[in-house]
Order: sequence, then structure tokens, then C-alpha cells
Amino acid sequence: MAPLPGIEYWFFNRGARIHKQVDYFLLEYVSGDPADFDANEVSGAGWFSWEAGIARLTFENERRVVVRARDLLENNGL
Repeated sequence: MAPLPGIEYWFFNRGARIHKQVDYFLLEYVSGDPADFDANEVSGAGWFSWEAGIARLTFENERRVVVRARDLLENNGL
């Protein structure tokens, strides 16, 4: 539906400095069950209200992405 702001950061893994860039996109839900996820890729999945979902996020940069998605849906009629 729309691109969202990406995030970029550095972290250390086994003594190596790793650069990571993550791109986000606002997508339209078509179908599926949150219980049907790839456990090798994510630790869990679920549906939340905007407020509950934002509160569950650990990092401020991730919260900014979700707030932008909410704003796009609520204010621009996407």
C-alpha cells in the first residue's frame, strides 16, 4: 500500500560489527492465521490494537515506523 521509513543500525555478533538496514512497507492483510508463522524467522506473531502493538515494541525507531503506518491509514485514507 505504501513504503514506510526504514531503519539502519549497527550491532556486534560474535565479535564482528554488523551493519543492518531494514526496509518496511505497509501491506494490506489478505488472509492467514497468526499461529502459522516460520519459527526460524520470528519468535511469534499476533494481532494487536495500535496502542498495544506500539507499547510492545522495544526500540523507538520501530515505534516510529508503526506510528507512521497508523497515521497513513487513519489520516490519508489508505
